[in-house]
Amino acid sequence: MQLTVEHLAGLFPEPLASDSKYTRGIVGLITGSDEYPGAGVLSTCAAASCGAGYVRYSGPDRVVQTLLGLHPEVVFSASPDHRVDAWVLGSGYGGLYGANDVRGTQIRHILSHLDQAYAVVDAGALESFATMELTPQQRSHCVITPHMGEAARLYTVLGERVYADQLANNPEYAAAYMARQLGCTVVLKGAQTVVACADGTSFVCPPATHRLATAGTGDVLAGLMGGMLALHAQMIQAGEVELARVAAAAVCVHSYAAGLAAHDTEEMDEWLGRTRRSAHSHALNVLQMTEQIPAAIAVMSR
Repeated sequence: MQLTVEHLAGLFPEPLASDSKYTRGIVGLITGSDEYPGAGVLSTCAAASCGAGYVRYSGPDRVVQTLLGLHPEVVFSASPDHRVDAWVLGSGYGGLYGANDVRGTQIRHILSHLDQAYAVVDAGALESFATMELTPQQRSHCVITPHMGEAARLYTVLGERVYADQLANNPEYAAAYMARQLGCTVVLKGAQTVVACADGTSFVCPPATHRLATAGTGDVLAGLMGGMLALHAQMIQAGEVELARVAAAAVCVHSYAAGLAAHDTEEMDEWLGRTRRSAHSHALNVLQMTEQIPAAIAVMSR
C-alpha cells in the first residue's frame, strides 16, 4: 500500500518527565571500517540525531576520533555484553570472512542472540544474515536495507538469478519476496523505497529528492533507522506499533532531512500537505543531512 501521513501518527513521541536516557532507547552500532570509515561516522551521527537516549559505537580508532568532535555524547563501547535495544550492523563493512574476522564474529554473535533487541542489517552483513541459521523470532527482529545491487546478490543467495535493473522494474514484488524468504522486514532502497515484512504488509514510501543518489546516504538511513527502532523497541515488543511502520517512518525522516539539506523538499512537502516549496536545489552534503534530522522529525511529528 502507499504510505500516508496517517501512518506516521504516534511515531514521534515527546520525552516524558519520567524518561531517562535508558527509557528513550539504546542503539548500538558496529559500522565503518578502515576502508570505509565514513560509514561509521555517518551512521552514528544519524543515530545520535533522532532522539534515542543512548548511542554506543564500536569501530576503527579514526572513526572514534572523528565522532568525538561531532557527537561527544556517543559512548565508544558496543558489544554483545552491553544492553542494546537496537543494533546497526554492517554499514561500510566489506563482508564476513570466517573465524578470524573478529568483527564478523561479533556481528554473527549479535544476530544469533537477538531476544528483546532489534537489528538493522546493512551492506557487508546482508549476505551473512541471509545464510545464517536463525530462529524465526530472531529473523523477525531484523530489518535489512539493501539497494538494488545488494538485493540482486541476496536473490543469488536464495537460489534465484536476477539483475538489479529487473528488480527496479517491480520493487514491491522484490521486497515482498525477500521478506517472505528471509522472514524479516525488508527496506528496498530506490527512487521510491519499499518496506515489506514477512506477513505480507508493505508500504511504498513517498518519492524523495533525487539528490539522495549519492554515496553515504544509505549509511545515514541505517543509523537513523536503528535509532528509531531503539526509541520504539518497548512499544514494538508490546504490540503497540508495528516494526515495519517504524522503518517506513525512518525512511520518511531520511527523505525529508535530505530535502532540507539540498533545498529540495517539494515532493515531500506535497505528500505532507505542506505549502512550502523549495527552489534552487543543490548537491547534497551528506554530513549536513544528518544535522537536519531533528528538523525533519519536527515536521513529521506535526
